[in-house]
Amino acid sequence: MRGHLVKRYKGTWSIVLDLGRRRDPKTGLLKRVQKWFSCTGTKKEAEEKLSRLLHQYQAVALLV
Repeated sequence: MRGHLVKRYKGTWSIVLDLGRRRDPKTGLLKRVQKWFSCTGTKKEAEEKLSRLLHQYQAVALLV
């Protein structure tokens, strides 16, 4: 699982988690699955939140 930051406005960041690919039942094609979060503050704070979110999603994925 991966993630990255997108600069939005001054002091505002978007966190994008790439959750992998899933097959679309209608077309049968692979679709990219992403989860977006908003974060205000510095880039360092956004990076820390990204790290926490990646850890949470990986922990849930191990349980499944």
